[in-house]
Amino acid sequence: LSMAVSTITKENVQVMVTNLQFAAITQPAQTLLVTSSIAHEGKSSLLLLLAEGLADLGKHVLVVDMDTRNPSIGRYLGSRGHNDLVDYLAGHSRLEDIICKTAHPGIQFIDSHHRLTSVSQMVSFERFDQFLEIVKQFYDVILFDTPPLSLYIDAAALANKMDASLLVVGCGMGERTVIGEVVEQLHRANANILGVVLNFVDQPIARRYCYRKIHDDGSDKQNLADTDQELHRRLS
Repeated sequence: LSMAVSTITKENVQVMVTNLQFAAITQPAQTLLVTSSIAHEGKSSLLLLLAEGLADLGKHVLVVDMDTRNPSIGRYLGSRGHNDLVDYLAGHSRLEDIICKTAHPGIQFIDSHHRLTSVSQMVSFERFDQFLEIVKQFYDVILFDTPPLSLYIDAAALANKMDASLLVVGCGMGERTVIGEVVEQLHRANANILGVVLNFVDQPIARRYCYRKIHDDGSDKQNLADTDQELHRRLS
């Protein structure tokens, strides 16, 4: 993957991956939605680090970029696909035509190009459920990157079809009321909310998970995810 991370960052992300696996013992999660309340909270880079951590454990991982308004998975990976999920759902491409390889042999991804297509539109395609059933046969974990829910409420439509959802919150970025509304949206969609990750925490605290996000200008910023206790806690 084209994301520069330190050794300690990899170790901390691996701890979070382990906690996700423990949570999956009682709540199997082959399909996982990763979303945020607002933009720029680091959900896409966190998703890719989770994918890498899972792949390092021998898992076969598929990453699906469904953030049609601001697709970033291909940019982070340094590779773009010629076709995307919409092409497949519309019957214009075969599944093998939309799946792209990455530098990690255990990770493949599906890019996003149709900016005028919403998540709810994709989910409404008759072939979407068929797509889920097919990829479940070939991948251990499928991670879906969606638009921020406070900006694009329709993204919650996907949560109902996922085994679990993970909410990324930027420290000091989103208002408490907005985050609460996002949680309510997920609940209304009957989402299984696995937990929350708190990003952009400035001071390191024991047992928090850190990772680095490479910004467009080439600089990197230290990010920290919250404790495993918070990750395991189901939002109510």
